[in-house]
Amino acid sequence: MLVSKRIFLTSLFFGSFFLGLLFGASAQPFVLPTPNKDILNPSTVENYFVPTVGRTWESGTFGCVRSERQQIHEGIDIRSKTFDRRGESTDPVFATADGRVAYVNNSPGKSSYGRYIVIQHNIDGIELYSLYAHLSSVAKGIAPGVSVKQNHTIGVLGRSANTKATISKERSHLHFEFCLYLSPYFRPWYQKNYPKQDFHAGFHGWNLAGIDPWDVFREQWKKKTEFNLANYIRKDGSLTRMDQEQLCRVLILKKDFPFAKRYPRLTAVNKIALEEGIVAWDVRFDYNGLPFVLIPRAASEISEVKGKYHLLAVNEEEQAKNPGRHFLKKERGRWQMTSKFIQYLDQITYIP
Repeated sequence: MLVSKRIFLTSLFFGSFFLGLLFGASAQPFVLPTPNKDILNPSTVENYFVPTVGRTWESGTFGCVRSERQQIHEGIDIRSKTFDRRGESTDPVFATADGRVAYVNNSPGKSSYGRYIVIQHNIDGIELYSLYAHLSSVAKGIAPGVSVKQNHTIGVLGRSANTKATISKERSHLHFEFCLYLSPYFRPWYQKNYPKQDFHAGFHGWNLAGIDPWDVFREQWKKKTEFNLANYIRKDGSLTRMDQEQLCRVLILKKDFPFAKRYPRLTAVNKIALEEGIVAWDVRFDYNGLPFVLIPRAASEISEVKGKYHLLAVNEEEQAKNPGRHFLKKERGRWQMTSKFIQYLDQITYIP
């Protein structure tokens, strides 16, 4: 548990708490990744998303939108607008922002994403990845390491996948994600636990924590040049918003946390930990498992903690609304982490 010094840290929250708060906004707007513009008009927005079979268009959006909220969808499924004589989609797919191609999977049978591309961007000090899945083809010259500009055509929308239930022609779509990269050590962790499966050079879906693209687009359109991705992810540094929008807080009893080093603009400045040394991390997770605020902790700030992880707080309202990750369970009136959540924490904190 945390001791009374947390009160002092809370007062810093509104000072220079976050790294980078003194930097001005340097927004780089995202563009829609296909020619479909129906999302721009409330009267046509349902024509933008492809639903799952027998469901409404909302099942093609981000979040706990499937299997009666018990299954999470980490991206948005964008409907095709043009088709050839055979009924196959011809929509081009565009890079949403300037970046560098990080990964290309051109073997559809190796992933439920089918044929997919991942592009790395640096937006407002955040290492962001955009993912484009179910492509029918990848554009010539698109390969890892290649730089692309915003609106650059990178492929053609399609319906490739390795799932038993194939994607029909009329449901051709782009599965599109915005993600943060969870761990540089995903490959050795995955090979240790799943030795016979493809780890996709670390750009496996398990190692990419999704952010709602539709919400990002809406915030960008609303704030225009004032939009800042780092501020967006960390809820503008508002304690009230963080408490309301988090799923839970977890104390991770490890000195090193690679994600914190990769995302310093999501990492809080704690003078006590800087002076005394870091022994743990106080991490806020959203309902999709994204670590969106990380506070380093010193030994003097924690006590009576056993094991690798300690559940500090649960937002019961958020858990009831978005249970799809199955990270938490309540037993005998007390919230506990599920084995699935513990495995997830093992994955993102693993260091060989």
